[in-house]
Amino acid sequence: MSSSWSTSRRTAVWLLAAGVSSCATYRDRTDAALRDFEAGRFSQAEEEFGDPEATASEFLAGAEAGTVALTDGRWEEAIRWFERAGASVAELEAQGLLDPGSLAAGFSGLFLSEGLSTYQGEGYERVMLHVMWGLAYLGLGALEDTLVEVRRSNRLLAAEGTFYDKEYRGAGLAHFLSAIGHELREEHDEAWIDWSALEAKGLAPSVHRPALQRCATRLARAEELERLVARDGEAAALPEGAARVVLIAGVGRGPVKVEARQDILTPDGAVSLALPRLERRPQPVQHLEMTLSGVAVRSAEIEAVHALAQESLADRIAWMAARNLLRTVVKQQLRQAAVRQARQEGGDGAAAAAAILGDVLTIATERADLRCWSTLPDTWQVAITHAAPGVHPLALSVPGGLTADLGTIRLDPGETVFVLARTLGNDLHARRVGGLEVPSAAETVP
Repeated sequence: MSSSWSTSRRTAVWLLAAGVSSCATYRDRTDAALRDFEAGRFSQAEEEFGDPEATASEFLAGAEAGTVALTDGRWEEAIRWFERAGASVAELEAQGLLDPGSLAAGFSGLFLSEGLSTYQGEGYERVMLHVMWGLAYLGLGALEDTLVEVRRSNRLLAAEGTFYDKEYRGAGLAHFLSAIGHELREEHDEAWIDWSALEAKGLAPSVHRPALQRCATRLARAEELERLVARDGEAAALPEGAARVVLIAGVGRGPVKVEARQDILTPDGAVSLALPRLERRPQPVQHLEMTLSGVAVRSAEIEAVHALAQESLADRIAWMAARNLLRTVVKQQLRQAAVRQARQEGGDGAAAAAAILGDVLTIATERADLRCWSTLPDTWQVAITHAAPGVHPLALSVPGGLTADLGTIRLDPGETVFVLARTLGNDLHARRVGGLEVPSAAETVP
């Protein structure tokens, strides 16, 4: 009797454990939307991600659909989606900026399963939301709004660092956007701070090193300029009235969460440990090349989204494990109470059935939370190229792959043109912001 009960009990539990994996996860529900996004069917993907039944999260609905619209160059639609995502976490962000310790409130609830909690984004996702929100404003030429969003992004990352008592290596893209924005406003002291932050973090040296030298020259920081030149060599001289083209590219597909679980049968009942881990996806494109009048520059990594995501999850995993353990204790107590009651009412057979049901429910309800912002890139990369005022053909390419012709443009003295791009698989999507397009590179400046 005992052996038969033990065998049937284990069989039922492990069969259920195998079946649990077939339940719909966030990845399952949004798989069609992600495939449409990666295939360039942007309108369809935007609609699918915006469906509340697919994401079951206001934050993710706005973040995912906003990313799709941003990639498609529909800046106003992207802003509306990012506003939706931002509204869902506005209270948490406001409290976190005033008191970083309040970020712990997001871990305090006890749910039957992690996936039943309200998803307000990982810390890095809320940071990235404001950066991409700023990019959408940049697409509209709204520089002031861009700077507002990147400043908020930096403050949020600082609050996360205070809460976890560490300094994140992220915020590279936010500092880059801030530096460019301050230069456009001729606030070179502020730009110096941002370029110096990139130097301190060792991000995109091919971009920040010449920028620091030029900034030091404008600010007459002779000692700093001497230090920089001694270390890096003198930056190339720019043509009179030089214009510049700035590339900001999301490269590849960001990481996704998968479940790591272990189910153990004990005399007191099943113990299920189910936690998320990040899985980095294959990246067919490593960098881009931007060509202006035949002169090519290679993009440099300024933000490793995959690394920031991993760091953020590692900081949260202890909280998740503690909640998992607490749920296990509660479920075991409920199971034991049910077994005692069943034995009193129906004998050993009823008690055995209650024990099996308790183990079944423990395993079935303990699932890792696999929700994450799946349309983020793997890395953000940047490049800057300068040219004399005049007419120049502009292109962006994947080395050995696709080339996006961005037109022949007339650059005015001191003008800054932006190229916002995204790679998806081997495909390249690029949008130019600024620069007057002309019919032919053969046209000359009057």
